[in-house]
Amino acid sequence: MKTTNQHLNKHNEAIEGRKVLESSNSILVIHPYYDRGMWVFDDDRVGLTKEPFVAGADKFIDYHLNKIEKLEEGKRGFNMVFSVIPFKDFDYELTFIKHDGMGSVYEIPSATDFKNKQKVNQIWLCPALNLYFQNSPAKIYAAFNI
Repeated sequence: MKTTNQHLNKHNEAIEGRKVLESSNSILVIHPYYDRGMWVFDDDRVGLTKEPFVAGADKFIDYHLNKIEKLEEGKRGFNMVFSVIPFKDFDYELTFIKHDGMGSVYEIPSATDFKNKQKVNQIWLCPALNLYFQNSPAKIYAAFNI
């Protein structure tokens, strides 16, 4: 896993404007929104603009917002809070499965009825994950705050 994480980190370093987040906070926040038919987010702290959620992560956002009946409201934007440590009122625990291509595959055990296009309970997180964590975390805890 270390070699793959090093590869992902080098990938991020090679893209002009990207930088690893230097924060002492254990809880992080991004603000996804819907743009041109895709879920994206901006984060000037790490050099990302309209970074898309793809390969199941986009479908998982739809899944959650539909589940709480706030899809249309969520499309205007919401806060996604995430951490490698459990925090009060987190919605989901994501479990690292493997590296795949230039990203990391996670399963969401508490969302057993969620399925991606391949009909499995997994999402793929792109190399941008390694701008927030040096290594793909074994667990990620996330909350959708709308």
